[in-house]
Amino acid sequence: MNTLFADNNLFRRVGSIALAKKICNGITEYEANTNDRLSLLVKYIKFERIILSSSLVRDNLTLIVRRIRKRQKKARILIINESENQIVSYSDVQDIVNGNICVDEPLISYELGLRSFLLNGEHFSVNKIPSHPNIGSTNPFDSLSANEQKIIHRILNGERVSDIAKTLQLSISTVSTYKMRAFKKLTVENVPQLKHLFEAITTFKTTPA
Repeated sequence: MNTLFADNNLFRRVGSIALAKKICNGITEYEANTNDRLSLLVKYIKFERIILSSSLVRDNLTLIVRRIRKRQKKARILIINESENQIVSYSDVQDIVNGNICVDEPLISYELGLRSFLLNGEHFSVNKIPSHPNIGSTNPFDSLSANEQKIIHRILNGERVSDIAKTLQLSISTVSTYKMRAFKKLTVENVPQLKHLFEAITTFKTTPA
């Protein structure tokens, strides 16, 4: 899936690419940090997903988005807003893009929004997702069974499957099955990804309302 990350903020662009690769397999990423680079890529490459920062185009957001849409009729476009209400001032843009994320959102909201856009093709945060939603509605760990939560908790504490099996008096295959089911529900593939997700959730919980 050809995906364009157009953002003049290096750290945010690299971070978004890293998150996207963790979320989706088969992404071919392209980067644009200037308007000229953006125009060139949009002209010659067909994209399935375009993630565009409003800071890159500044006051020309509406014009640039319309130009992109003219050449990329089937692409799904996500706008990264510098402020929560910025997209509201571009009402005509909302009709031709497929989503928006605010950089001021907690990390877990940003990641969930990016995940929704990449997998489903759309995600709107303004007026549809509150600035500080109830963690119970967005915490993926809540989807785990009691046994899966026990296993994941011990994995996060650095325990190996064999050690967990011994402590809980379960077979290694049983522990491995719970681990596999939990990883699938959390859409992670390994322990580093699990720890990253857990840290993001923790950050979200401690963000003042």
